[in-house]
Parts: sequence; structure tokens; C-alpha cells
Amino acid sequence: MKMSALRDTLFFPRPLRSFTDLKDVQVQVIEWLNNIANVRIHQTTGQQPKDRFGKVTLRPLPELMPDCRETTQVLVHKDFAVRFDGNAYTTPPWCIGKKVTLKADKTTVTVYHQQKPVATHSRCWKRKERVEIQSHRKQVKKMKKRL
Repeated sequence: MKMSALRDTLFFPRPLRSFTDLKDVQVQVIEWLNNIANVRIHQTTGQQPKDRFGKVTLRPLPELMPDCRETTQVLVHKDFAVRFDGNAYTTPPWCIGKKVTLKADKTTVTVYHQQKPVATHSRCWKRKERVEIQSHRKQVKKMKKRL
């Protein structure tokens, strides 16, 4: 392979190529693609890359991955907690008596009220544990003082 041919196969190794900024690099790369890289006959395919890939059309990306968390509807009990997987997870006290949605994965348990998260806990794999957020306990104390 001739040295000039080798030099033209790669954009960056070319000697004496200089850039003023990232935009200049992008302009030079596009110029190199349009005038050198995509118009030469490729050794392996025997075709110009612009012809070979001209027929390719991109498809849209798939929708976001589905929510695969374990989901259940639960009631918030008088102790401002929901029961899940043998444990009690606290919620804000204003949720007492309401049906909420609980979503759990391997590491977290999140409680939702009307599609808005109201509490997120680290998932506990033990049994008969109470997983509490201190602010929930403080809110209960404030409510009791007012009453």
C-alpha cells in the first residue's frame, strides 16, 4: 500500500493536520468523509461506502423499558406504615387510611400516592422489621402535639 493511500485511510494520523476548536475538527472530519473515505472503493467489499450504506435506514429506538418492579396496592395503617414482604415501611402520616401503590425492586421500596412518590426506603430482606424514615416519626409527633 502506498504511503499516501495509508495516510488517507485514517483521519487523525495524517501529519500536519491542525484544528482551531472542536467545530473545526467536525468540519474537517465531514470533509474527509465526503471527499476521501466514503468515495474510495473498499478493498473487502469492492464498493464505495456511500453506496453500500446508502440503502440503510435507521429505525426508531424502542420505547423506554417497562417498569418491572413488583407492584401492589396497599393500605396505610394507623401506625403510618404499609405492610410488604413481612415488614412495615413508613409513609407520611397524612397517608393514614389511604390506599397507596407500592413498587419494589431488589434494592428499594417506593410508596406512591396518586402516581407521586411519597416515601422511598432501602428494601429490607429480613422479616418483622420496621423500616422508618425519621421525618415521618417527627411529623407524627407534631400532629399529636397539635391534637
